[in-house]
Amino acid sequence: MVRVVIADDHQMLVDALEATLTGAGMDVVATTVDGAAVVALVEETRPDVVLLDLELPGQSGYECLREIRERTPSAKVIILSGSDDQAAIGRALELGAVCFIGKGVDPADPAAMIRILATSRPIYQAALDPRVSPRISGQSHGTRRSRRSA
Repeated sequence: MVRVVIADDHQMLVDALEATLTGAGMDVVATTVDGAAVVALVEETRPDVVLLDLELPGQSGYECLREIRERTPSAKVIILSGSDDQAAIGRALELGAVCFIGKGVDPADPAAMIRILATSRPIYQAALDPRVSPRISGQSHGTRRSRRSA
């Protein structure tokens, strides 16, 4: 079973993602809306995948990503963001994110992507500016814990 941590500043989105992923047979081991809690939750729960928003209160998603990659390199970080800023996407992928998912995707898509990413290579979901895609294509070769995992 794929173990997932969800970190986003919108509680309603966190709840919807948790329901979608749990319904798809994944184990959501922790959720948070606070950037300052993300790294500790990841270290404590050792998930396979971290769904991480870039805009978090307390600590930026970029800083969380950098620390997760340093402290828990086995966790695959997927950026979940409402921004389609090409520089932000490129920066996140350069810092070690394995995928970028725009918040406008069909809610069923993240579950399929997470399953793929938990066991294989990085991918990118969304149209990229042609100035960014060559760099990326080269790379592609409230806080709570799950009741089930606690």
